[in-house]
Amino acid sequence: MYVPTRKPVYLVQPLLTSLEKNYLIQAVAADFPTIDHRHISVDALLEIIERHAVIEDEQKLYDAIFNKIYGKVSIERGYAPMLSELLTKDMIQFTDEKLDWKEAIRFAATPLVTANRVKTDYVDAMIETVEEMGTYIHIGKGIAIPHARPEKGVNQIGMSFLRTRTPVHLVDASGPAIDIFICLAAVDNEAHLKALSQLTRFLTNDVALEKLKQAETVEEITDLIEGEEQE
Repeated sequence: MYVPTRKPVYLVQPLLTSLEKNYLIQAVAADFPTIDHRHISVDALLEIIERHAVIEDEQKLYDAIFNKIYGKVSIERGYAPMLSELLTKDMIQFTDEKLDWKEAIRFAATPLVTANRVKTDYVDAMIETVEEMGTYIHIGKGIAIPHARPEKGVNQIGMSFLRTRTPVHLVDASGPAIDIFICLAAVDNEAHLKALSQLTRFLTNDVALEKLKQAETVEEITDLIEGEEQE
């Protein structure tokens, strides 16, 4: 949506492909040539290294590159977990129930609360944020990513997944219809970025997304995630 302003405006899709990210970076760099924009992608560097060298410990290499570029790594775990480490079998749910959007967010967040990754206050905060800001958690294609600030009750980084076989309309009946809720609990501004990047790449792949929406079991979901990470 275009915003009338005297400042530079960059129109982007809710989910960016790698090419679109590069175009955005170039556009911002052209408008702000003196800014220190450390936009190097750790994942992109790893892909290049994998094509030309044998990696003995991918996680340690990732940590070293991340630390070199950004100056620090996650205090919590010392590295950025992969998507498959966060969306484990106990974090994935399906439901045939007919839910409203608040019930869907609470349902989706249940595994995070059960595992003590978040407090119930965090679930309330996710709902309150939607009430205040609207349907911004909808990123397109029937996918919503509820989240709130870490200080609202995050104990440990985490993600949870809910597939609703009956679509849920956000806020009211005229709102977007959602059939996948992915709750995100971040402990800081960095630790979740690798998993979020992998999730974005997954959801922008129409073939993979269609398989995700057709999946009927937890095992199918985890197999899809692990398969995407290996490609």
